[in-house]
Amino acid sequence: MGFGFGQAPFQLAKCEVDTCLTTGNRSLVSLKDYDAIIFHFRATSPKDMPRSRYYHQRWIFEEIESSAYVFQDPAIYNGLFNWTMTFRRDSDIVNAYGRIFKVGSPINATVTRINYAEGKTKMAAWFVSNCYSKSSREKIVRKLQKHFEVDVFGRCGPYTCPHTKQCYEFLEKNYKFYFSFENSLCKDYVTEKLFQILKYNIVPVVYGLADYDLTAPPDSFINVLDYPDLDSLAKYLKYLDSNDTAYSMYFRWKGFFKIENGWSNTAQSFCDLCKKLHQDNTPKVYDDINKWFIIQGNCKKLKTKGWF
Repeated sequence: MGFGFGQAPFQLAKCEVDTCLTTGNRSLVSLKDYDAIIFHFRATSPKDMPRSRYYHQRWIFEEIESSAYVFQDPAIYNGLFNWTMTFRRDSDIVNAYGRIFKVGSPINATVTRINYAEGKTKMAAWFVSNCYSKSSREKIVRKLQKHFEVDVFGRCGPYTCPHTKQCYEFLEKNYKFYFSFENSLCKDYVTEKLFQILKYNIVPVVYGLADYDLTAPPDSFINVLDYPDLDSLAKYLKYLDSNDTAYSMYFRWKGFFKIENGWSNTAQSFCDLCKKLHQDNTPKVYDDINKWFIIQGNCKKLKTKGWF
C-alpha cells in the first residue's frame, strides 16, 4: 500500500496521533481486534469480505483510480462501508496523488532564475501507455501535432524514457511543455502526471476535471479546458514558445510552494486515518456506494464541437 506496516511508519511520519498499527497479515490477530479494515476496491471481490463484522469497526472503501475505470459493480457493496479513502476531496480520508503547501519564504535558489526557456529546443512531450482513453486525450494530441511537434514517449509513441529522475531532468532541459493529460474526466481526479512534473522546470498543460486552481500553485499550468478550441490553445502555446519572458512567468511560484507526491503524501493520508479512528465515533454507512463513487464522480466524455 506504499505506507508500510506496523506502528513505525506512523512514528516516522510524525503523525499527530501515532499509536495505530497496520498489517497485511489477516491472521495476525482475531478479526474482532481490528478497528478498521481497508478494502482496495480494485483488488476486492465479494468472496474476500469477512463473514462477520463488529460494531466498533470501520470498513473503508479505498480506491485511487477514477470511477471511469471500474471492473466490478460497486452496488454489490452497498451498505457495507463506513468511510471512503480516495482521491476525491469529499472522501472521509483524502488519499490524493499529491499535495501542495505554501511556504513562508523561498526554499531554494530557483526563484532567482530569470529565463526558464534558455536552452530548451523542443516544444512539448507526452508520456502515455493507454492509447485509447475515455477522455479522448490522444485526439487532442493528434490535433495539436498539426500545429507543432509533440514527442510521444511510451507505448503510444516512438520514444522511450524510463520514469527516473534522469528522465525528468532530460525533459526540463529540452522541453518547454509537458502534457499532463488524465485518462478520464472525473470529479477531483488529478494524478502524478501533474504533481511529478511540477517538481521540474517545465510547464504542465493539464486536461482533466479537477479544480486545478485548488490543486496546483497559482499560474503554474495551462488548462486545455480554458480555451474555446484547440486552435486557440495551440496559438497560445506557440506564443509562449516565442516569448521567453511570458513563458518564464509560469515559474514565479517556484520556491514558494512545496510539492509532495511521494511517501510523505501517502503518510499524511494514514496520519489522517489514525487520528480519525481515535476521535470520530459518529455512526456512518454508505447505503449506496455506487451513487457516491460512480454517479457523484461525475465522469464525462468530452465532446466539444470543432475540437477534433
